[in-house]
Order: sequence, then C-alpha cells, then structure tokens
Amino acid sequence: MSFVRALVVLLAAGATLALTLGFSACIQLGPSNDDSTADAGIPTVQDQCSEVMAAYCSRANECYGEDVNACYPPAVQACCAEDCAKSATSEEKAVRACVMDMAKANCDDIVVAKLPDRCKNVVTHD
Repeated sequence: MSFVRALVVLLAAGATLALTLGFSACIQLGPSNDDSTADAGIPTVQDQCSEVMAAYCSRANECYGEDVNACYPPAVQACCAEDCAKSATSEEKAVRACVMDMAKANCDDIVVAKLPDRCKNVVTHD
C-alpha cells in the first residue's frame, strides 16, 4: 500500500472517529421559538442533520478527497443519534447559515470535524 493511500485510509478512520465524537454538538435539546416551518411541514431532526452533514461531507470532499458516500451516513447518524425521527425545532435560517458557513470552513477544521460556530447546536428538538 502506498504512503498516500495509507494516509487517506488513516484520515478517513480519524474523520469517522471525529464525526462520532464531534457532531454530538449538532444537537441542542430544548424548544425553539421558530414558527417559520408551519406552512412547509415540520422537518425532522434527521432532515436538518442531513442538510448540515451534506454540507460537511461536501466540504470534506473538497478539502481532502473524502468520499461523500462514505462520509454522509455516519455523519447524519452521529448528528441526530436516537433523535432522528423527532420533530426539529430549529430555525431554518440558522440551518441555512450553518450550511453557508460550512461551504467556507477552513480545511484544517474540517479534517478534525470542528464545525463552524454557527453550526454548533444548530439542530434542536423538544
């Protein structure tokens, strides 16, 4: 196995571990005052984690070639854990701001699964 391939495998394993440990900060328990989702139906925690983690995995792909298909499922699971089916109380504008910040995130932060500040505790539920 070449050095580069070994490095990619090591980074992928490290990213998976970091996802498991770091993305628990995606969720903040507690209500939100946002009523803007009433007309469109209430998204689930999984819906909003999916938006955030799609942006993370896309940026990880841009930064260091992370396979989006390998990154995305564990990232969403780490974000919502056992709360995936619950109704989200997050403000959609906060989720959109997080997604925009993720697209500009520093690659050094992405490698260690450090989320932009506006992404911390962005997905909320009761």
